[in-house]
Amino acid sequence: MYALYWTTKDDSNKHSQMFESREKAEKKAAQLKEEGHLFIDIKENVEPQNFWHK
Repeated sequence: MYALYWTTKDDSNKHSQMFESREKAEKKAAQLKEEGHLFIDIKENVEPQNFWHK
């Protein structure tokens, strides 16, 4: 599993989302970058139980 982490541009809130493939995570990261969001990071081999612990 892949975890995508980012910070919203408007309110600096931190967000994260799980993906089954790197391709899907990268697609979402590209969309977020286009929207102007910050600190986009993809972590590989994330287990669901460790999802919130970066």
